[in-house]
Amino acid sequence: MGGTPPPPPRIYPLLVDPYSVMDALRTAYVQRDTTEIKLLYDNSYEGTSIDHTDPSPTLLIFSKADEVRHVSALAHDASILNVSLFPSLAMLRSHDLADPPGWSTIQSPMTSLEISDSLATRRVDFATETMEFTFIPHTPDPTSVTDTTWKIIRWTEVKN
Repeated sequence: MGGTPPPPPRIYPLLVDPYSVMDALRTAYVQRDTTEIKLLYDNSYEGTSIDHTDPSPTLLIFSKADEVRHVSALAHDASILNVSLFPSLAMLRSHDLADPPGWSTIQSPMTSLEISDSLATRRVDFATETMEFTFIPHTPDPTSVTDTTWKIIRWTEVKN
């Protein structure tokens, strides 16, 4: 009984709305899958982070390449045993009037992050942070309204 084995089951949702992109992001991050991460971010993505609890806060800026490098570093660090990203049960989707039409924002999509190695588990809680992901619709075929997929165009994180 030869033949081609069936493809592995798809673990990522189709990117049909911002919520499914967040689900795919969590799964890809936990799996440390740079191939999927590359699909989730728009090429003109910009992420920013600032920690206002720091006496000299510095605005950090991230590109798509930075996000891919970060996940790649997690994947290649043999000491990391487990990565967990915990979703919020109260993700709020909105539209920022300052954004172009059609864009969408999700506020507070995650509650915490855990990274475990053989020595310890480190947990980062996002309770004191404001986090927003902004999404842009992509329509590969402009004549089809059903072919729209979504990508992350912006991420902001502010720790207060």
